[in-house]
Amino acid sequence: MKRLRSLIGACLSGAVFAACSSAVSPSVPASGSPQAGASRSAAASAFGRSSNGNLYVANARANTVTVYAPGSNSVLRTISQGVNAPDALALDGAGDLYIANAGTNTVTVYAAGGSSTILTISQGIKLPRALALDASGNLFVASAGANTVTAYAPGSGSVMQTISQGINVPDALAFGRSGNLNVGNVYGNGYSAGTVTIYAPGGAKPTRTLTEGSAPVALLFDASGDLYVSNDAPICCYQNWVTVYSPKKKLLLTITKVHHPDALAFDGSENLFVADNGGKYIHPVGQVTEYAPGSTSVVRTISAGVSHPVALAFDSSQNLFVANANTVTVYTDDGNLERTISQGVSNPRALIFGP
Repeated sequence: MKRLRSLIGACLSGAVFAACSSAVSPSVPASGSPQAGASRSAAASAFGRSSNGNLYVANARANTVTVYAPGSNSVLRTISQGVNAPDALALDGAGDLYIANAGTNTVTVYAAGGSSTILTISQGIKLPRALALDASGNLFVASAGANTVTAYAPGSGSVMQTISQGINVPDALAFGRSGNLNVGNVYGNGYSAGTVTIYAPGGAKPTRTLTEGSAPVALLFDASGDLYVSNDAPICCYQNWVTVYSPKKKLLLTITKVHHPDALAFDGSENLFVADNGGKYIHPVGQVTEYAPGSTSVVRTISAGVSHPVALAFDSSQNLFVANANTVTVYTDDGNLERTISQGVSNPRALIFGP
């Protein structure tokens, strides 16, 4: 199940959650990425498009990020220095890797292709859940334990900006084409509510708040600028859906036949893929569902090898990578299971492609 659902049963308000969070590590997307759209699923390019290069897997239980060469199931290298309960990944334009460490309330930075920390950011961070980089390379960190989003200039560990107005247990970040920052807040007016707050570049006051959803845990933009929001009600077995908004934030459609959707990703044709973590009685081990652009009807369901999926990513060959409870499964563009990566994988929380 999504990590926040494992906490909210004991932490029913933002204030109590903050008190609980420091003692709890993630127990089970999207991953953060420069787009952060697949929300821990780390679609590596600007608007959730496919990517190539080595596969990076954030392993929350092993306190590692493992790296795999294209087509390989064997670990190419392991990043462990500074890694503790990694929960989100991001890459900047130079290929430097950013890791959000929930266990130490830090973000650690690594040079492209490297395994040693070049920077550790701790100022202003408490239970980091999502990462995003703007067009200038500034890093934004969503801290669920502090109810803030903090920004850092490239190469700096000092807080450049703190956004707190409208922030309530932030769990997803994404930048739109206009440079507006979109924040998914798990809590709204109640534990099954939630909002998406939108901020102009450099702004600290929301210019708009979307309230149609419920506990938004993943944000993703398509090429037209439409925003896809994955809503995962933390306790209630209902109110699990994907909502879609136009660039002017008009609600366009709602996909309702999902059960705890933890991550979103697009393939090269902008078909939407949803990591459906599953419910107690419906799809208890989860599945991945596919939707044609603009449609609410399931085109295809992928279930072979899937177990509580939490992150998604596509490579440049349109192979789908799914982070499961303790494996990463890979599917060809026709949805068939091609291979399973298990070496070095332990409670994976995020996927990304890099050098």
